[in-house]
Amino acid sequence: MTEVAEQHTFARTGLALLPLKLTPPVRKEALLRPDLQALLSEVRLRTATLVTAPAGYGKTTLLAQWAAELDRTGADVCWLSLDATDRTPALLLAYLVRAFQRRLPNVGDQAWRMLNSAADLERDWPLVAGALLSDLQSEIQSPTFLIVDDYQLIADGPITSALFGYLLRTAPPTLHIIISSRRPLQMAPLPRLHAEGELVAIERRDLSLTREEAAELLARTGVQLDEDELSLLLERTEGWVLSVQLAARALVRVEAARRHHYIQSLGESQRGIFDYLATEVMDDLPTEVVDLLTRAALADELDPELISEVLGRRDSGELLERGIQLGLPITSVDGEDRARSYRLHPLWLRLLRERGNREIGHEERKELHRRFGRALEKRGRLDQALNQYVAAHDPDELARALRERAWP
Repeated sequence: MTEVAEQHTFARTGLALLPLKLTPPVRKEALLRPDLQALLSEVRLRTATLVTAPAGYGKTTLLAQWAAELDRTGADVCWLSLDATDRTPALLLAYLVRAFQRRLPNVGDQAWRMLNSAADLERDWPLVAGALLSDLQSEIQSPTFLIVDDYQLIADGPITSALFGYLLRTAPPTLHIIISSRRPLQMAPLPRLHAEGELVAIERRDLSLTREEAAELLARTGVQLDEDELSLLLERTEGWVLSVQLAARALVRVEAARRHHYIQSLGESQRGIFDYLATEVMDDLPTEVVDLLTRAALADELDPELISEVLGRRDSGELLERGIQLGLPITSVDGEDRARSYRLHPLWLRLLRERGNREIGHEERKELHRRFGRALEKRGRLDQALNQYVAAHDPDELARALRERAWP
């Protein structure tokens, strides 16, 4: 395969485009996951593939492994790693053109000239994209793959959705587009591609570690857990790759007799994962979503009606849905006896409660626990209500609830 490796300077900004963003990362020691590798045969046949999951589920690793396998079998692989600065039309178009040119040197020259001369790329980007797609439709005769990593970093860019929607609509049949994102993608062609069977969707549940994969990951660090300990680890992490990796490193230093206790208190002991979530994920979230979740996390489940009553706001359901759209590990729980509620990943729940301990005043926290208790009592969920009064350190409310609700 032809590969153009020279560095290019983008005349429009005077910035050098970073070549490593156009190269798949090399992760030789990464766990090879047969079920996910097997999906590549389906990816080869479909127009688009979306890999959507929160941070730390191994999206980039999977894409890099796919890229290596595709390259080994002779396919042209065009790679693009994104960061937040690429949301500007000029840089996004420049990196997209160069991603193709790195493996397909006969495409994109006209698009590049137009890119550097256009007066207003927010308006004129279709001219650049049209020139690029014209070349791609003419030149690509064999299977070619465009892999775009970290799409969520540019999702709100002024031309992002329209540009990738156009790319998906007009790509030649031999071009397959693979996109990873922490958030669900919103662009016009996706429902149609799904209906036509031209879309492969890989989500968090598909990326969660299986029992066998978790055991292999642990074995690589010299850790072997018994069946009960392994079950507990998977229960506490829900197969979250990053969490299991960090646990494996820590368990090497834990005596065998103490491993069960360590796993039981996993959220409290994994300082590294808390730091990662705080810096890589939490700081990137809208303040109103974080503030709502921090207070809602005082309860065991995220019940929109309950949260709205306790916090005195009407947008709880909308903010929870927004959290899901932003890629947070929030799972819908359908109860037979009550309206839909949600559940956070256990480690996220611990992170938010730790944040609440730092940032919500002591008296406010006690009052919120009381409000949750009263609201839960009204809904007949006495056990949860009593837990809230205990957390509020309010023996009077606890005694009253027991007297009124539990004792004849």
